[in-house]
Amino acid sequence: MALTLWSGVRGLSGGMRPIRQLALVEDKADAPEKVVLADISSIFEQVLGHPVRINDDTDIVEDLGMDSLGVMNFVMAIEDFYDISIPLDRIAQIQTVSDLIHAVEDLRSGTPE
Repeated sequence: MALTLWSGVRGLSGGMRPIRQLALVEDKADAPEKVVLADISSIFEQVLGHPVRINDDTDIVEDLGMDSLGVMNFVMAIEDFYDISIPLDRIAQIQTVSDLIHAVEDLRSGTPE
């Protein structure tokens, strides 16, 4: 969310006076990350078999208690869902959900790490 100052003029009793209004608007740049976060949360729930609460700072192994087999099952589920292939060296760089979001977005857009 961002705080935006809107200003304009309004006619009142034959005169014009400036008006200012503050409004909260959603930052659209964050919207794709929120969608990916929701998708990742759903995939975690499918792989782990129970609901999870995650945020950008969630450590995939420590906070979610995943072992190496669980991580590989999760990676395969992510690859299937997004129709991407995450190279092993890139997987080794992913520790948090934020790292994963950036990797998914980079691979979907064709941007190298």
